[in-house]
Amino acid sequence: AFDPKLPGSWLVDLSHVDLSRVKVGKEWVELDGSLLPSPFTPKGEHPEGPAWYATPTVAYAVELGYEVRP
Repeated sequence: AFDPKLPGSWLVDLSHVDLSRVKVGKEWVELDGSLLPSPFTPKGEHPEGPAWYATPTVAYAVELGYEVRP
């Protein structure tokens, strides 16, 4: 299970994260995801499959409201 207090790298698939729908507080908010670069890849492209991510990056995906499974 992902632990945001544990520093390190995590093999996680973030390709399911859709930036057009993110959680703000306790509710989901709709955005124009086509205008936003992905914060999970160096060039802002949508991730394709599993990759290694640092703890803060995975914690950000969780903060946006998405489930992660290392």
